[in-house]
Amino acid sequence: IGEAFFAAKDYISAIHSYERFLQFYSQSSLIGPAIYKIASSYLEKGDYLQARSSFQSFLQTEPKSEFAPRAIYLIGESFLREERFKEACFAYGDMVSSYPNDFYSPNAQFKLGWCYFNLKGFQQAKSSLIKFKQLYPDHPLLPEVELLLGNTLTELKLYMAASDAYQRVIDQTKEVEIREVALALMSRANYLGENYTALVSGCRYLLNQFSPSKSSWRLITYLYLAEGYLKQGMHNEAIELYKLIQSI
Repeated sequence: IGEAFFAAKDYISAIHSYERFLQFYSQSSLIGPAIYKIASSYLEKGDYLQARSSFQSFLQTEPKSEFAPRAIYLIGESFLREERFKEACFAYGDMVSSYPNDFYSPNAQFKLGWCYFNLKGFQQAKSSLIKFKQLYPDHPLLPEVELLLGNTLTELKLYMAASDAYQRVIDQTKEVEIREVALALMSRANYLGENYTALVSGCRYLLNQFSPSKSSWRLITYLYLAEGYLKQGMHNEAIELYKLIQSI
């Protein structure tokens, strides 16, 4: 019954159902999974403190369970949803060090980098993201990892390396929105690094490969490209691009 309530997203009823199971079948081999489901229900209903308490109870009851890595990961998720990035770092770090080959370890490694980034621990974020690339070179999250790595390198003022990371995003994915974001941020990195030649040549080359767009990210790319034109004394090109921006 608890499973049906959980599937229907009626988490309060699911919790009550699992708790009744614990009360009446205290010797069952399914005690651990029931506690895990209670914790998951609390997490989904947004009671993060109770979710963490229940996950800890599960880990004490079933330390060798196949769900133990997932429980640690979800403790990290509960902290992340509360934007308690420091505590989330500890949970994700524990998960990836204890279970490096688990299905959720790549996600934990990525979110470890994300949490460090939000804590302004940019060197730690950089190390976490580079480690992700080393451990999971073919993972579907790689474009997002490269994007966050580019942002991290930009914060560290390593603009050329940041530009390279954004270029890898463009090369690795066909998802239009991510490519638009990467192009705009690559233009910004080249501008901040005063590499105006790369800014202009890179933008012009890549824009020939992109479909026309009126997205806000495309406008940002155009603005940086126009600034690049001005820095190189290409005033006519800059004027034409500003006219295009005004028309969008």
